[in-house]
Amino acid sequence: MTVAIALDAIFLLLWGFQVQRYLLQSRELNRSRLEKACFLIGATTWLICVCDPLAKLSGANLSVHMMSQLAIMMVAVPLVLIGKPQLSMPQLKSSNALASDIAVLAKKVFQYPIFGWIIFVSVLIAIHLPGFVNWTYSNSIGPRLMQALVLPAVSALYFYPILQVEKRNFSFALRIMSLFFMMIPETMIGFFIYIQNHIVYPGFLFGNNIDSLLGQQQLAGALMWSMSMIVDSIWIALAVQRWFESEKLAGERINAEIFAENAAQDLRNN
Repeated sequence: MTVAIALDAIFLLLWGFQVQRYLLQSRELNRSRLEKACFLIGATTWLICVCDPLAKLSGANLSVHMMSQLAIMMVAVPLVLIGKPQLSMPQLKSSNALASDIAVLAKKVFQYPIFGWIIFVSVLIAIHLPGFVNWTYSNSIGPRLMQALVLPAVSALYFYPILQVEKRNFSFALRIMSLFFMMIPETMIGFFIYIQNHIVYPGFLFGNNIDSLLGQQQLAGALMWSMSMIVDSIWIALAVQRWFESEKLAGERINAEIFAENAAQDLRNN
């Protein structure tokens, strides 16, 4: 109980510090009300999921565990990123040209959607392997730190380039493809949990009635299967909307350039 209270206090202090820092920065960066609302909703969702009583229930109920992970990785983190927090990578200064080149390459790789997708999928599969889950949840600290720190970091690595408003080096088509292919492992994990005819995660399920335990496990798999599709579809729709907005702005810039060139040509002719 003491460990749980200490972790709750640490997470609450971390949440308060980051929210205060974000709100102070918002005065200078001129963030919109929608962006600030998304950040606060996402950060608060994270806090609710990693603190008791939901964190304790997540360690004992497989359905709550699945929904808590989904809320952190697929809802809380993307909403925080939509709020445009300052997450720029530190600038590594070195007199060694090779080290500088490696640092620049690493920065590009870590911000590339395919790399983030590989890391995200690898962690997603690993945290649902029965051996890993049963080992991790054999203590009280491991699961809390996994959900509070590791999962948000992995999710941010994946979603950061996906949710950028600017086109930069990553086309919106690539982002949409990445989100679509992310849906496949998520739904398949939920599907495989749903179709199992034996208990996969005994640490989450208590009781002696095998039919009741299998029903709880199937419910958890079905929730992950269905909810991941719904949440992913929302982010795909957002990526498509930003694609259209980007193309519209690009068209307006081209029209403005053509208009300016025609106006300059008319002045020269006159």
